[in-house]
Amino acid sequence: MIITIAFVYINNIDTANDSLDEYLPEELQPLLEWLEDNYVERLNRNRRRWGPTGFPPSIWNLNERVLNSIRTQNK
Repeated sequence: MIITIAFVYINNIDTANDSLDEYLPEELQPLLEWLEDNYVERLNRNRRRWGPTGFPPSIWNLNERVLNSIRTQNK
C-alpha cells in the first residue's frame, strides 16, 4: 500500500499520507515515518513543510507519467 503514494496527484500526497497513517498497523509506522522524512516531507502543526527532502515528489511521483503514457489503438 505504501508504494501507491507514487501514483497519487502531487497535490494530494499529504492527504494520502495521512490516510495511510491512520490505516497502517503499528509495526509499519517507522517505515511511514522514514518515507515522510526522505520522500514526502512532513508537515508541522501549521501544515507547513519542515524543509526539503532529499527526493522531492517531483522526482519520484509517477502520476503524470502514467497519465501521459496511456494510449490505445482503439477507435
